[in-house]
Amino acid sequence: MNGSFQRKLKKAKEISKTVDLIWVSLDYHTSYHDQLRGRSGIFKKALEGIIKTRLAGGRVAINCIISNLNMNAINKIAALAQRLNVNIAFDPMKIFLRINEEYALTNDEKEKAFSEIKKLRNNGYPILNSKEFIDCNLGTFTYSCKQPKVFY
Repeated sequence: MNGSFQRKLKKAKEISKTVDLIWVSLDYHTSYHDQLRGRSGIFKKALEGIIKTRLAGGRVAINCIISNLNMNAINKIAALAQRLNVNIAFDPMKIFLRINEEYALTNDEKEKAFSEIKKLRNNGYPILNSKEFIDCNLGTFTYSCKQPKVFY
């Protein structure tokens, strides 16, 4: 969700009553997010939606997709989440051949990005990614989703 649906307090209250958590996609800590997403004004709308939802008593988390266009701003995006008093999860961009591979992280960039995420998590930033998921993206752990073992 881009956060714009809950910009009005009444709508934020309505949505917050019906869901446990609202995920808002945010890939940059400034309006450069608009350029990454190709839509003008959505950064401001996402921030307004996060704030209104929090005021309405709703739970919000940010999902940030990491590419070579935003990997150098991970600490600033995490700091924004902390200022907004919401959690954040980072995921590497999925690669679709002949569509977005020029934005994919190299192995070195991915290691640098997830090293920064690990450091931020260890320093108390509100990062949802598990230690195992981070270590998997650093190449030091083989990650396996536990959902099939928990839900049946």
